[in-house]
Amino acid sequence: MLFMAYAIGTGNRGALLRLQTSFGTVGTAGQLYGLIDDESFNTSFDISTRADMTRYGASKTTTGKRYSDGGINMALDDSAFCAALFKGVFSTVANSGSGDPYTHTMTEINHDAGRATANLFPVYQFIIMRDEKEHSYSSMSLNRLSIKGSVGEYVMLSADFVGKAEGEDSVTSPAAIAAESGATVPDAGEPVHFQSATVAFKNSAVSTQVKSVDIEFNLNRDVDAAFALGSDTCVREAPPQLREITGSIEFIAPIHATSLNEPIYTSIQAGGSGSVYQPGSSNPAITLVFTATSAHTITIKLYNVQWESPSSNVSGRDTQTMSLSFTALYDETKKAMADCVFINATATV
Repeated sequence: MLFMAYAIGTGNRGALLRLQTSFGTVGTAGQLYGLIDDESFNTSFDISTRADMTRYGASKTTTGKRYSDGGINMALDDSAFCAALFKGVFSTVANSGSGDPYTHTMTEINHDAGRATANLFPVYQFIIMRDEKEHSYSSMSLNRLSIKGSVGEYVMLSADFVGKAEGEDSVTSPAAIAAESGATVPDAGEPVHFQSATVAFKNSAVSTQVKSVDIEFNLNRDVDAAFALGSDTCVREAPPQLREITGSIEFIAPIHATSLNEPIYTSIQAGGSGSVYQPGSSNPAITLVFTATSAHTITIKLYNVQWESPSSNVSGRDTQTMSLSFTALYDETKKAMADCVFINATATV
């Protein structure tokens, strides 16, 4: 197994991701390199203490449930690594194209069809290089993914995972880092900068009033339900529960009139139907586009959005802005809450 990593003194740091064959089986799928900023993977376990009436203190303990959780932070890019993370939110992927660029149309599990085998969420193995050792966290499931873009900054991605304890699935961990296959770290993807991110409302043209946007997908996985009698670590994927998509948008000024369907202060503040964006006929309520290169883009569409009351205040002579939080809802016409089109140089996801 060959790794690529940044050299830090006499050690190496980096992260590799593999889409496993199934939960509990790592398999031999190709490894994907991610240009992450930091990671926080860790194994935790419960401690059960036994105290009986014959002693004045506890005399026995045992470790209980063992599992791993943690996350990564990185700039959003067009790499196969990032595309694999999006698959953890949108488990159904249709790949198309005969050459770069390739299009990956990502959709949610159809609510009416249920959780069919072909649409199962992916399970990951992460190999984290921490200086002189590599650590394996396998049978990991994505629990949360968020994206944040602000003027003057790179668009950032954050993702959290949960799964088996470190070193499970017949993988030794920690282990010595294998020899590198090259002298330099590969450029895994082109990061998205703020000037290449756009927001549009109700199929209108791109808004020029947005200062920042963030969106979070949360599967609310039930870790306790991944355990069973006879094992101290997870025996199945932690099942997803209520799917939540939330976010917020900050505008450079309060919106009192618009020709681009931006949320108008008085309409949202009044509540009721005016605070809901649901165009219908499978048209999006909010469209987010993140462009890595001229040919590689990531497009996220939400189809039914409930706005919260706007926040707009003044302080001294600072510029007045307007911020709105939102929650995406299931759209009966589209039969989905959201979808994503990921275009990059990778043939399959």
